[in-house]
Amino acid sequence: MTFEEAIAQAGAWLAQGVRGETGWVEGLRASWETELGPRAFWVSLLTGDCPWADDPPPAVVAAVAAGPPILVELLVKNLAMSTAMALTHERQNHPEGAAGSRQVQRRSLVFLQALRGPALQTRLRQLQAAALGADLEADNGDGAFLAKWGYDEAQRARSPRLWPLC
Repeated sequence: MTFEEAIAQAGAWLAQGVRGETGWVEGLRASWETELGPRAFWVSLLTGDCPWADDPPPAVVAAVAAGPPILVELLVKNLAMSTAMALTHERQNHPEGAAGSRQVQRRSLVFLQALRGPALQTRLRQLQAAALGADLEADNGDGAFLAKWGYDEAQRARSPRLWPLC
């Protein structure tokens, strides 16, 4: 399965949930066990037109909380990336791109707030420390993640200020 097909599959499961059909949460859970499933889920949900993406149902929050750890890790990184990219789009005078990045940021925050807990707060603080200039070579990979995407100091500084969970 290609990544595009995985995104389409995740979108189909989400659409079934919106229509009130049964079995969609189980379908999502099964897709999360695949290599592409977790990333495809977040791409579909955070960037798509799912009507409850800004107010997720408890069943989805519970499924994510009980799902593979990569789900939360990807969500944390989506928050960082969308925050940084909103600034990039603003600098390039690309309002549509900035709006899309802010949508992903907002939806990521909604999910993170719903998943709130000590382990998640620790994880966000680790990323925050890297973003604010902690030794980027000595951290848990966050510095490498931020460097990989070439985020500058302003992008890294913006992210933690906007994360009310930290």
